[in-house]
Amino acid sequence: MKTSLFNFYDKIRSNIRVSDVVKTKVNLTRKGQEFLGLCPFHGEKTPSFTVNDRKKFYHCFGCGAHGDLIAFESETSGLSYKDASFKIAQKFGIELPTFSREEEIQYKKSERIAVISKLASEFYASSINSSVKKILEDRGISADIIKEYNIGYSGERGDLLKFFSSKSFTPQELLDSGLVRKISGNLVEFFTGRIMIPIVSNFGKVIGFGARSLGDELPKYINSSETLIFKKSESLFGEDVATAASYKSGYFILVEGYFDVIKLATSGFKEAVASLGTSVTKSHLYKLWQTAPEIIVCLDGDEAGLRASRKVIDLAMDIISSEKTLSFINLPRGMDPDDLINKKGNEYFQNLINNRVSLSHQIFLNVVSGKKFETAEQKSSIENQLESFANTIKDELLRKNFQRFFKDKCWQLFNNKLSKPKSDLSMKTTLTKDDSINSVLVGIILNYLEYLDSRKIDDILTQIASCKGKFADFSSHVQQILHEYEDIDSENIISLIKKTSFYLEFEIISAEYKNSVPSNLDKIKAINIVEYFLSLKYLSQLNEELAGILQTKDENLEKKYSFYLKEIALTKEKINDLSISISITER
Repeated sequence: MKTSLFNFYDKIRSNIRVSDVVKTKVNLTRKGQEFLGLCPFHGEKTPSFTVNDRKKFYHCFGCGAHGDLIAFESETSGLSYKDASFKIAQKFGIELPTFSREEEIQYKKSERIAVISKLASEFYASSINSSVKKILEDRGISADIIKEYNIGYSGERGDLLKFFSSKSFTPQELLDSGLVRKISGNLVEFFTGRIMIPIVSNFGKVIGFGARSLGDELPKYINSSETLIFKKSESLFGEDVATAASYKSGYFILVEGYFDVIKLATSGFKEAVASLGTSVTKSHLYKLWQTAPEIIVCLDGDEAGLRASRKVIDLAMDIISSEKTLSFINLPRGMDPDDLINKKGNEYFQNLINNRVSLSHQIFLNVVSGKKFETAEQKSSIENQLESFANTIKDELLRKNFQRFFKDKCWQLFNNKLSKPKSDLSMKTTLTKDDSINSVLVGIILNYLEYLDSRKIDDILTQIASCKGKFADFSSHVQQILHEYEDIDSENIISLIKKTSFYLEFEIISAEYKNSVPSNLDKIKAINIVEYFLSLKYLSQLNEELAGILQTKDENLEKKYSFYLKEIALTKEKINDLSISISITER
């Protein structure tokens, strides 16, 4: 019976346990649902090599080796993937497939394309020049990163063809690779004058390329054409690096661009992957979920990014389960992950990961965005939309939990006054100085949203959210609302918050704000009063750090003490000047 090679691979994966193949070469010990042993790919004395039969792969936490049972046999025996599959089949009594002549031709073509792609990657890497390196360095891509990702330059027209002229490939094979095309009967390169980024499969094979223009000329990005080995609907950039990291962390980070992946990965967030110039597909989601149960969707903070995030939700609703989930990072407007890391740093992005939005909450935010909910009809419309989302979930238990969650959120949204837990009523009387300052800053943001710079607001809210004080969750919630609603004003954001479970915190913030800030500020005074309270916060930090330094035996104590005294004096002077300009009594 004839069968495709890929169906044959699936049959092997489905009928043979990974551990049965691995234990022929590695001594394995069961540990929970996995097996543990010494890694065959690097020398180690403490076992870090795991095998998971349920997920159908092996993974080494020491060297990052990762793959399925066929990849294991291939890597340890030096065989091709195909030959390794045949060896396993013969050993475990699985009938070898028979292929038609056309299938044999297609397989041989695939192997030739893989060799061409590898050689092209080496050529592009060797062609990179100082001017291209300078462009990359200006984007924060260092020489080490260029080398790590084998980033190259496609050169001028004729360069790649000249390189391949000395190789044993036919014109048709070069055309099949997608790296050249025929124009007026002549072969010409598909990529010229562009930065070249190899797309590497999970098994470390170059399968295609992403290419960026050197400047702002359009199109900025183009990808390889689809070939026998490169399918955009199945491939993800960065998966070769991200798979190992995601197995350990339990999540992938799905972004839009190559440089987003590279920036995140080289900043320590190695779980990043990107779709390749196409919308995310169910094949992409299933592929990622094979390794990790959660996909964090972190698309660009523009209208296109928001639309793409909503499409991912629509795509995933009928296939999610308790072990296949999505969550979301809503980036500041107009920013992508690359921008964010460059401007705000790793800690800021880690905070976004820590405070990511669950799928259920993201759906709720999407549905209520910009809606009024004053009449019975308006409330019914919101509830119907949420119910429609929940009803598409096939996992019965998960569906019931989504329905319960949406009902709870709607109750909170539709009722101004929420039950106030007794333990929380003492919150006001236990505010620390920092909590008090933070509450006033949030109050100013809420009441003078239109006057303040959006990035300044984002910085303040992030700082408060990450300090673990009493208003950390509230600040994070405000931040999410501002990311979701681009043009929301003070009146509408306050109205929205009043109808959430943060009602109590809002009452306390309002009281602190009214007791500390003059009413009816103009734009200049609003900006100055923010600076005033930020300076108070900084002064408190300086005094706390100075007290800590004085308790240590530091060789540079005198120098540090002098610095802090000077900084404290300057900050106090600034606070005094600001208090006069805004007519406020110093705290």
